[in-house]
Amino acid sequence: MRVGSHSSVQHQELHSVSEWWRIFVESVVDYAFILFDPECRVAAWNIGAERVLGYTSNEIIGQSGAVFFVPEDRESGEFERELAAALRDGRADDERWHIRKDGSRFRASGTLTALRGPQNQVIGFAKVMRDVTAREQARLNTEQALRERMVILKEVHHRVKNNLQLILSLMRLQADHVHDPDLLSLFQKARTRVRAIAAVHERLYSTDDFTTIHIGRYLENLARELHRFYQVSNAIGFTIETADLALGMNQAIALALIANELLCNVFEHAFPGGRSGNVSVVLRYSDSDGVERGELEIADDGIGLPDHVTLQESDTMGFDLVRLLSSQIHAEITMLPRCAGACFRISFPITDEEA
Repeated sequence: MRVGSHSSVQHQELHSVSEWWRIFVESVVDYAFILFDPECRVAAWNIGAERVLGYTSNEIIGQSGAVFFVPEDRESGEFERELAAALRDGRADDERWHIRKDGSRFRASGTLTALRGPQNQVIGFAKVMRDVTAREQARLNTEQALRERMVILKEVHHRVKNNLQLILSLMRLQADHVHDPDLLSLFQKARTRVRAIAAVHERLYSTDDFTTIHIGRYLENLARELHRFYQVSNAIGFTIETADLALGMNQAIALALIANELLCNVFEHAFPGGRSGNVSVVLRYSDSDGVERGELEIADDGIGLPDHVTLQESDTMGFDLVRLLSSQIHAEITMLPRCAGACFRISFPITDEEA
């Protein structure tokens, strides 16, 4: 009697659990639960599937699961590939466009699981699916907004570049009417500074990334362009070694102007009388104490600076600008002792955001 009573209690408990499970499956509205027979025909589904796909149980029971696939996926065999993956691996995850009863399309993320019996035979398939159309639409909207922003940014950089080129042309025309050597020198220095900024925008305009610039390649071009601009002797050679550092635009412009000032100073004063020599531009990456830093070193083996000139005490506009720009990007600038010529080292933190 007690054994029978115990079995009855177990039966009641199992019945109760089964009922709870049925209620749970049928009550979930945010997920589609679909049960397929071994031929992948719909055998049962919940209210969530009815809400997502638009069919009532009476309309869908017995139909192939392929009915939910968009026509192009049915034609390309995506339904069969998903079944084969579930049979091979036990489950198949996917995210794709599906089609409702009314013909409208929706994006769904789902998992198809192969169900097997005691003898490992396939007794059916279970599909859990969720409508993620809103998420997909938000992603598409974000991508469209980014594309539009890129178009605007590209146009802005294009206009800035063109305006700077116009300023350069006006300065060149004005310089043609200047006969005072000191005033003409000021015009030349101003032109090189504008050219340095214009070149940064030129590089940004020529790429799809408007947030960073690879400063190494820029510095290589800058050194060669200034060499041509000052028409210095071919006896002055170059040693250029640059790491591929990507900097934000503000930080890149500041470093470009610093390099421009130092190189202009070299070409104007380091090799008087057409003497020969060498100019080196080195850009390296360092990781000191876990802090990412860049180091720019510009050196020459020319006549060097006068003994009374120091970076900190010089009152020239060029050195004033170098000190100001170094401060803006939190850089440390030092003059290194050399047996000949001059050597400047600029050490700066590499920031994630523009300085």
